[in-house]
Amino acid sequence: MAKKNPCKRYAIIGIVILVCVCAALTVALDLIVLRSKTPKFRLSSVTVNDLSVTNSTTSPSFYISLDAVYAVKNPNFAPFHYPDTYITFWYGGKRVGVGRVNEDKAKALSTKEVGFKVSLNSRAVSTKNLGRDIRSGMLGLSVGSELRGHVEMLEVVKKNKTPEMSCAMVVNLVDEVVQDLKCD
Repeated sequence: MAKKNPCKRYAIIGIVILVCVCAALTVALDLIVLRSKTPKFRLSSVTVNDLSVTNSTTSPSFYISLDAVYAVKNPNFAPFHYPDTYITFWYGGKRVGVGRVNEDKAKALSTKEVGFKVSLNSRAVSTKNLGRDIRSGMLGLSVGSELRGHVEMLEVVKKNKTPEMSCAMVVNLVDEVVQDLKCD
């Protein structure tokens, strides 16, 4: 009978242990570092730049110029890249203005804030409540958008993420300020 070589047995055991350690490291890397969360996309501030209101009983209307800032908060260990998109402003279910979001990226574990201008106009609005809201001095608006992008990990793995913005605010027509800006 031939004797078995103990070095060969130790080499096989070493290779099996090395494979197990590599598999465990890969799983840990995937669970901790490569795990991606959906970034948050919100309006962080809105100020009234210009305001014009017509309160006639037959055709009430408004024109509002806003300076706004949106924020993309990235909780990931990798940057979040996003293409051009739009932020839509609504009154009474009708679109009254659109702001542009330019292609950019939010760095890892940071918040990217970008200012933009938008003009709101009620010419497409045919709601009967507009005159009442203008007389009350408070104009409720909703804001929405979708930011389709991807988290790029280790410059190889790209995981698609789509944060959504849903905000509401009230424009005080008397004081010409934005009040009660709330985002979900």
